[in-house]
Amino acid sequence: MQNELIRKAIHLLTAVIPLFYLYYLEWEQMSVLCISLFVLFLLGDILRIYVTHLTQIYEKIFGKLLRPAEKGKKLNGATLLLLGYAIVTVLFDKQIAVIAMLILAVSDSMAAIIGIKFGRKKWFGKTMEGSLIFFIITFFIAGIFSANIGVNILGAALITSVELFSGKLNDNLTIPIVSALFFMLAQDYLVGSIYV
Repeated sequence: MQNELIRKAIHLLTAVIPLFYLYYLEWEQMSVLCISLFVLFLLGDILRIYVTHLTQIYEKIFGKLLRPAEKGKKLNGATLLLLGYAIVTVLFDKQIAVIAMLILAVSDSMAAIIGIKFGRKKWFGKTMEGSLIFFIITFFIAGIFSANIGVNILGAALITSVELFSGKLNDNLTIPIVSALFFMLAQDYLVGSIYV
């Protein structure tokens, strides 16, 4: 439990990336940053997977933070998170990418932390308390950028469902991509729904 809390605290700290993008970086700079970080972590994973000596060192340092599914020949969650960040940065408008990354960094982390600490009732492998926190935080993040409360509620419900039913798909990819697609469609088809 303690290792998962540390892991989610690190996940939460990645919120500085979209905030830095929002206030200081242009699209080209952010694209280079996210793609570079992803490639760096991907190379680290490849070396960890295929170079036995490096595997031992890596697992000695970070082994406690790895989930069983990330051990062996699997990419770790940080690599997939950075891939998710890179995809939404490259493909979507700045504000939409920022919303998507903040939802992944903040809503997902806080849902896990609350679920671990206070969760009692489980459904689909997640706690009801964690899912409720995910929904509330996602609604508030959307509200920073969106004037349309109905869109924010619908978006929060959809993205919470994605987090809840991701199953074997990694939510470090599904959450930001679905978030960005939803708010892009909301911006295109619901006038005034997104401040850009």
